[in-house]
Amino acid sequence: MRTTSLILCILALLLSCRRDDSYLVFRLPPKTQEGVNTLGFLLDGKVWTNYGEYCYYFTGGPCQNNLTSFYSSLDGSINIYAIRVLYKDGVPYDEHFNITLYTEFGGRRIYHALGGDKIDVYYRPPNEAPGYLTAELDPQFTVALKKLDTARGIISGQFYGSLFRHVGPGPT
Repeated sequence: MRTTSLILCILALLLSCRRDDSYLVFRLPPKTQEGVNTLGFLLDGKVWTNYGEYCYYFTGGPCQNNLTSFYSSLDGSINIYAIRVLYKDGVPYDEHFNITLYTEFGGRRIYHALGGDKIDVYYRPPNEAPGYLTAELDPQFTVALKKLDTARGIISGQFYGSLFRHVGPGPT
C-alpha cells in the first residue's frame, strides 16, 4: 500500500511540473569570433539565442541545446540550421530556421542573393506549415561572412533580408 501511494505521489508530482518559458526575456550575446557558443540573431523582432536544453522524454530523443546550429560543407555550400524550442504550459513549441549558401565559395566576403549568389533561407514558425522562404523572383537576402574556421567549427558574420510566406507551388 505504501509503495502504491509513493508511486502515485511521485507520478502526481511529475505531472504537475509544467515547464513554461513564456516569462523569459532573451538578449543577443556579444559578437565574437572565438567560437564560444554565442549564436544569436533576431528573426521578426524575436531574439534567438542558446539558453539551455530541451528534451523529448516520451519519444526517447536525446536532450540537446535549445538553439543548435551546424556548418556543413559537403558540397561546397555553407549551411546554418537552427532549432529553437520554447515551452508553454509544459508543451514544447519548436521553430526551425535554415540558411544555405550555395555559391562558389569565396571565403570572407559579402554574398548577395541579388548579386548572383544562391542563398536559400527557410523559417517555420511553431505549429505552422508551410513556412517562409526567400523570394524566387526578387530575393532580398545578404550574408556577410567574417570568419569561417572549419577546423575549430567557427562561423562568424551577419545575415539580413526578407522572407515571404510560402503558399504552394510556383514563385514566391
